[in-house]
Amino acid sequence: MDDSTNDHAHHSLSTTKKKKKLTPREYLAFRLMRRNSERSVILHGKKLLQQFIVDGYSMVESDRLDYIRKHQRELRVNLYSGLSDTITRGETDPSSTGRRVILPSSFTGGARYMIQNYQDAMAICAWAGYPDIFITFTCNPMWPEITRHCEKDGLKPCDKSKVLSRVFHIKLRKLMRTLKDDKIFGSVKAEVYTIEFQKRGLPHAHIILWLADIDKITSPFDVDKLISAEIQD
Repeated sequence: MDDSTNDHAHHSLSTTKKKKKLTPREYLAFRLMRRNSERSVILHGKKLLQQFIVDGYSMVESDRLDYIRKHQRELRVNLYSGLSDTITRGETDPSSTGRRVILPSSFTGGARYMIQNYQDAMAICAWAGYPDIFITFTCNPMWPEITRHCEKDGLKPCDKSKVLSRVFHIKLRKLMRTLKDDKIFGSVKAEVYTIEFQKRGLPHAHIILWLADIDKITSPFDVDKLISAEIQD
């Protein structure tokens, strides 16, 4: 494996177009994919598989952070204020002042990434007005696609976190297409959603929809047509 992203982009044979080296992310993605030609010991590790995924994620994330730290000049960090701002804020303690590492907005989970997404959502609100519908879509570990896959290996859904995430992502995309194409609630003017993970790893999405003016919810009767609260048997 090669930790250098730039080197990886140029290491390919001119004749076969095959890469000579892999990034850690590509290697881990290869090992986590199930293949009928081999029986992977890693995918049957249960809790050890989860530990392997966490360690792999930490390795990939630290590699990305290291790249950002070493390429601050290319990221135009000199445009940001430096030590003069620390004095303006009253931070005169030398121990709290050092070299700042700026995370770009493309780094998932960073401060600028969160602020940029927030500003994009607020721009949609300024254009489309107040949202009309709020939907929570949660992964169900008992979905037949998940249970059928787990039965082949004799494992539980909690031992297949990768399968849970992939099936949830497929169903979420299908749900968004259904909401917009089939117009279940009416014509969708705009949509925003965010994906979160519960404490035990189940993903869920919070979806906000803006409807066209002709399909706006204006009365309690319209609410009763869209929402049904029932106690399960």
